[in-house]
Amino acid sequence: MLAVLSCLNSCTTANYDYCPAYPIAGEKVGRELENISYKGYESFWEWLGRIDKLRQELELCK
Repeated sequence: MLAVLSCLNSCTTANYDYCPAYPIAGEKVGRELENISYKGYESFWEWLGRIDKLRQELELCK
């Protein structure tokens, strides 16, 4: 038991400083999104809103 306790004292917390890069969709995707209507694609627009929120949170990470 003493050996286990002595090992625990040498443990330290790791510094987690990883911020993944958010992929840019580009002009082609932007043009396609301009032509999609909201009606009938409500789930897609909700998902896209969540992706945008993730993008904003990743911007804070920089």
